[in-house]
Amino acid sequence: MLRALAEMSNFQQVFSVLRNILKRHAGRLVVTEDTPSCYQLQGGMHPTHKKPFPIAWVTIGKAYVSFHHMGIYARAGPAQRRVEGP
Repeated sequence: MLRALAEMSNFQQVFSVLRNILKRHAGRLVVTEDTPSCYQLQGGMHPTHKKPFPIAWVTIGKAYVSFHHMGIYARAGPAQRRVEGP
C-alpha cells in the first residue's frame, strides 16, 4: 500500500513537471483541457480534415504518465517510422 502511494506521488510530480513544460507554450496554442489528470494544447489545422487538432498533451493514469507531442511524430526519421509502423 505504501509503495503504491509513493509511486502515485511520483506520477503526480512527473505530471506536474510535464504540464509546466507545456504551459510555457500556451500563449501560441489553445488550451483545450486543463484537469488534474490531463493537460492538452491544440493548434494548427489538420491537413486532411481542416480542423484544429491536438499538438501536445500529458495525461496521468492509474499506473502511468503519458506525454504526446505531435511534432515528434511528424518529424520522425525512417528508423522511427519503422519502429512504430509501416
